Amino acid sequence: MQLIRRFLALWAPEKSQLSPSQVQPVPDDVDAPALERLLARWTREGAEPLPPEDPARVQQVFRALGVEATPDVIQMYGVIGGMDAWDNALWMLWPLDRVAEQPPSSEGVLFSDYCLDCWQYRLRPLSAAQSAVYVDCGDGKPPVLVVPTLADFWRRYLVDAEALMKIC
Repeated sequence: MQLIRRFLALWAPEKSQLSPSQVQPVPDDVDAPALERLLARWTREGAEPLPPEDPARVQQVFRALGVEATPDVIQMYGVIGGMDAWDNALWMLWPLDRVAEQPPSSEGVLFSDYCLDCWQYRLRPLSAAQSAVYVDCGDGKPPVLVVPTLADFWRRYLVDAEALMKIC
């Protein structure tokens, strides 16, 4: 929580109208240590993390794409609203505006990409509580499971982002 408050305080105030009291703590099931450490790393790398999104907006965007946003996805966007640039691993978490522009798919919701859209990552609910992360390699084949939970994605990304990006 302190890291997020420091981030918002140091980050360009004109980009965010959030006060520290509006910032939600990172829930345990999103893997707070990994996501907070990644947020700090992305800020250092110039990936331009965006302010958190309102849960109702996350639900609205995902419903418009034909999928219920699981609590882990809502919580993720409640911590970081996406990025305005790629990180050093050439990965970007898309802002909800970009997610909303994608076509609906039974394969899941596109939410990020690697290497300037070389391939894209999808969130697909596996249960009412959690979404799995899949990669769409752009080869016409069905997306490939990367990790079974979003929390696992953050933990693995923190340890070895490039391994997650080299699946295709």
